[in-house]
Amino acid sequence: MVCDWTNCTALARLDLIAGSGPSSARVVGSFCVPHASMASLDVQDQGGEPTWYDWHRERMPVQPAATPAPRGTAAVIPPFTLPPAAARPRW
Repeated sequence: MVCDWTNCTALARLDLIAGSGPSSARVVGSFCVPHASMASLDVQDQGGEPTWYDWHRERMPVQPAATPAPRGTAAVIPPFTLPPAAARPRW
């Protein structure tokens, strides 16, 4: 998604949220970083509401999650463990 600012073609990185709490929060738009700051000033000036930012995430329709098929677990290899001397390559 691109920035909601007029004629901006930058990638939207922040969602601008207005409201004084979770019950009154509303997403104003999705903006690039510089335009999110300017839009925030506009919302505060016009509506007198505090504004917040959140990382922009594409909104997807809610779908029921499919239960994955059970599968075996992989062997855990501890870090920094050397194989036995007989298994080491001889260069």
